[in-house]
Parts: sequence; structure tokens; C-alpha cells
Amino acid sequence: NLYQSEPWMMNIIGKLKIKKNSIFIDVGVNIGQTLIKFKTMNIDADYLGFEPNPICISYLDSLIQANNWNNVKIIPVGIDQRPGVVFLNKYYNDKTDSSASIIENFRENVDPTHKSIVAVLGVENIVDSLLNKRVSIIKIDVDGAESRVIKSFFQIISEHRPYLLVEILPVYNNKNIERLQNQLDIELILKSLDYKIYRIQKNQNNNFHKLEEISSFGIHDRLDWCDYILAPEYIQQDF
Repeated sequence: NLYQSEPWMMNIIGKLKIKKNSIFIDVGVNIGQTLIKFKTMNIDADYLGFEPNPICISYLDSLIQANNWNNVKIIPVGIDQRPGVVFLNKYYNDKTDSSASIIENFRENVDPTHKSIVAVLGVENIVDSLLNKRVSIIKIDVDGAESRVIKSFFQIISEHRPYLLVEILPVYNNKNIERLQNQLDIELILKSLDYKIYRIQKNQNNNFHKLEEISSFGIHDRLDWCDYILAPEYIQQDF
């Protein structure tokens, strides 16, 4: 974590402004890239993270203690619509692989380098005793399982109306059925919730540039078009 990845995320978190007595939920903590940004800007705010990779969990425990952070809770599970045990598919020889996915064959024509068995739970199995404040933002980085996570959080999103910061990797072409269906499922949910879709545009330094309101995620091959704010209200392009 010595290299600051995704500087635009720091810009976005600052612009969205975490409300007092609210909670930030991070689905797919990995090694705390977003956690560090969030706590840098909101040292006393509540953070609840979900991460199924036990190697990442061990690192996060050390990270939290080293920084003496309060109000941080990490739950060592992935989020899905129902509880179970699944394979976490890893594609690089890195035990904390941030591209790992619980979706089988998520990366077309690329076999996982290795798999590990992890636990997943539905949100309703977890949050009752932990969610004692209003949810202001939910960040979702789960490589293909976005619609499953949003469906699991549906009741919370409906009641709390948080911003959703979501990475959705490209579909590339209409033959990539599972990725396309993931997008379509999300769009249907957003329509039912009356949420708007904003693509986060970055500049050459990978800092935030502006928001582009779009009606659908579409089929494209642009890796720089993968980050979105899903919002319950209109947002100005430059905030």
C-alpha cells in the first residue's frame, strides 16, 4: 500500500461528503486501498468492510492496528444472495489478487492460476447487529458479482438511499452473456429504485475529471470506463 492507486477515488469520497452518524460500507476490501483513503479523510467515521480472502484479512488486521483506527469492522466473508461456500478464482500469482472473482469463467479464455474456498453470506445474515447508523455510501468491487451484491443489499439501498460506488468491468461484445446479464440485472434494479447512473471520467493523471450521466452501461472495451456512481438524486457533472 505504499503506492496510491486510484487517486480519483480520494476525490470522489471527498466530494460525496460522508454524513455525520452514518456508515461507509466497502464490499471487496482487498488490502485496504479504499479503507486508507476513507480513513485519511474521515478519521472518526464508521467503516464496515467485507472481504472473503483470508490472506487479505490477516493483512487488514495488521493495517488497522498499525494505524490505530477506530470504528472499523471487517467481516471475513463475501456477499451473495444466499449463504454458502464458493471458489474464489485467482488469476495472478499473488495471494491478495485484487482481480479474484467468485464468478466461474469470469475472464473469458483465461484459466485461474489457483482457487481457494471462501464463505459467502447474504446481507440479512450479517448486518442486523452492526448496522445501527444510516448507510451513506456502499463501495462495490467484486469482479463480476455486482448484481448479486446489489440484490443482497436491495432492502438497505431502498431504505437508506446511499450512493453506490461500483466497478463494472467491460462486456467487450454481446457474446459475453454472463457479463452482459450482470449489467442488465443492475439496470433493472436501478430503474426500480429510481437511481441514476454516472460514469466517472478521469484525467491523464487518473484524478477525477467529471461525471457523465448515462442511461445504460452499454457494450464497450474501455477499461477507463469501468467506475460509476449510482445515485438516488441528480448530481452535477463537476459536483
